[in-house]
Amino acid sequence: ASDVYKRQVFSLMKAPSKWYEQMEDLLKSLGGWQSTTDPCLWVFHQRDAHGHVDLDSWSDNDDKVYRTSKVIGTVAVDTDSFLIAGAIGNSQWERIAHQIHIAFNKVRLQEHHMKLDGMRLIQHPGTKEIELDQQEYLWSLTEIKTKVHPKKQGATVKECERKALQGLLLGLQWVSVMTRPDLSADVSLLLERVPQATYEDIGKANKLYRTAIKLSLIHI
Repeated sequence: ASDVYKRQVFSLMKAPSKWYEQMEDLLKSLGGWQSTTDPCLWVFHQRDAHGHVDLDSWSDNDDKVYRTSKVIGTVAVDTDSFLIAGAIGNSQWERIAHQIHIAFNKVRLQEHHMKLDGMRLIQHPGTKEIELDQQEYLWSLTEIKTKVHPKKQGATVKECERKALQGLLLGLQWVSVMTRPDLSADVSLLLERVPQATYEDIGKANKLYRTAIKLSLIHI
């Protein structure tokens, strides 16, 4: 019984790597190129009749010639979730997307309206406009409640308040990474203040949170 248990545990430990190997083999076989800056992103280029990447030439003002290729689709991978986007009406990309759907036919597909990493994505069929919405995630965060006299705003916070401040700022940091880069600088500066945080810092964090709530729907 113990041997069976060990084998089952070992197989579970290997499951993520096996999933990745299967996914990697498929995307490579379909002509995908793994980004060097973000390994979770796979890019697909237009190919010619011989299967080679179709390159275009263009020159800048200095008469230097550059070679570029047309991107027809991308696949972003997050653990066991895919975010697939590509050129509508492009026959090469439609074949690639179809093969991905066939290979992972047991995976529930969501089109035009989905959730990914605490973010809701909505694509309007007519305009193709995409809304990125983190309202639900933001509402799961909470302001830090304190009762301090205005003259004591410079006082050091209690340990429980420091932990609450760090939690709120880490949540806002995730939002800034996903949809609100305009919050990044303020969040980073406040995170540096956490070890010696004062009640004034908590006030700033609460104000930043209210700003994020107010402008939590981003249109692209």
